[in-house]
Amino acid sequence: MNALLTRSPIAITGIGLQTALGRSAGDTWSALLTGQRIVEHHRLDASGDSNHSRAARLGTAAAKEAIADAGWKRPGGSRGLLIIASSKGPVESWLTPPPYMRFSPCIEGGSCSFGLSGLADEIAGALDLRAWARTTISAACASGLHALIYAAMRLASGEADRALVIGAEASVHPLFLASFTRLGVLAKPGEPCRPLDRDRDGFLMADAGAAICLERSGGAVVLDRFALAGDASHLTGADADGATLTRVLREVVAGDPVDLFHAHATGTHVNDPIELAAIELSCPAESPPTTADKSHPQTAGDAMSIRTIPDNSYPRAPDDAASARAIIDNSRPRTTDDATTAWANIDNSHAPTAGDDAKPASCAVRDRPLVYSHKGALGHSLGAAGVVATALTVLAHRRGEVPGNVGVTHPLATDRVSIPPFPTRRAIRRSITCAAGFGGALGAIRLTSQR
Repeated sequence: MNALLTRSPIAITGIGLQTALGRSAGDTWSALLTGQRIVEHHRLDASGDSNHSRAARLGTAAAKEAIADAGWKRPGGSRGLLIIASSKGPVESWLTPPPYMRFSPCIEGGSCSFGLSGLADEIAGALDLRAWARTTISAACASGLHALIYAAMRLASGEADRALVIGAEASVHPLFLASFTRLGVLAKPGEPCRPLDRDRDGFLMADAGAAICLERSGGAVVLDRFALAGDASHLTGADADGATLTRVLREVVAGDPVDLFHAHATGTHVNDPIELAAIELSCPAESPPTTADKSHPQTAGDAMSIRTIPDNSYPRAPDDAASARAIIDNSRPRTTDDATTAWANIDNSHAPTAGDDAKPASCAVRDRPLVYSHKGALGHSLGAAGVVATALTVLAHRRGEVPGNVGVTHPLATDRVSIPPFPTRRAIRRSITCAAGFGGALGAIRLTSQR
């Protein structure tokens, strides 16, 4: 295991979003709170210079909002980093047919850039950030969190004073829809995405742009712990025992109370119960939950609907989180020199010691952690999903509310967390966001409110 320690948390000072439900972070948030969702794969049109790829235009629009939110008057300079997260980059540009193929069914692109690095070059030019160091990170659907972690590590080391992390994905295209259909991970036509539900049947693809401004100080929300891993178990499937993901989550929870888990939760048959079990194992109850803990009654007179389904109101399904937990609890032991996992502790206050792997983390029982996935409403934006999730989690910290898991009618059974189908009003002091990608790429970050 490689230890990556720094002395101070990294501040998140600005966010921006371009999604299927809104062309700003505020519009997207309002749509989520009112229960809106997409009902089919969503290709997002992008404004801006048509000479740039659609992915670059989505990323640039989100970045401009984040920069304004952070109050960066002159973002240029030599002490900045531009980190792009994307699964497929400006892929439509690569698929643009030559002029003599006038009748090709391919969707027209608009850029001559080639390769993933071309996306960073396009966005740097559009934002006048050519003086900044830049790179593109692609780790399948974990790209967004890997990019955020990479930026935090660079800032913490003193290599830069600020970083702009952009997730940009514009790959809703017949080629990829057909590919994911053959893998059996897309929802059937006419069916919505239902993350964390017993009746889940796959995800809907959606384009998105998301951006986050990071600085070495300031900001009401900070990134104070993170973990990276690769389970290396299957080319496209999840690690069946979930042991690596559990280890990653335990590293970022670090024994502290957690209010919110923003799950990767794609709505696929395989991923959701394994991930939910890992979340519960990373946050075990200190004592058996009481009946009151299971029901979370609504506060009298509250203007917002605050409801959750009691955990014992439906039978446990064979593929629920409890079954997956049993698999993980009996999984192969992990040694402290496991090369597949790397952890990082930014605030330097929870350095692991010998035997930590066997010592359970502890979460508050009184207020069960909420588990939320935005993919039921916004769809799965692949390489941009981690940045989208983080931006939404920052809004939950800022506003003290969490959108409902839209489409969830029969949530997977849980013992230690809640999966509310309706918006919940709660102060979010500490949250965990996680992501997983094909090939075993995993990542998780912890956000903490400073005030």
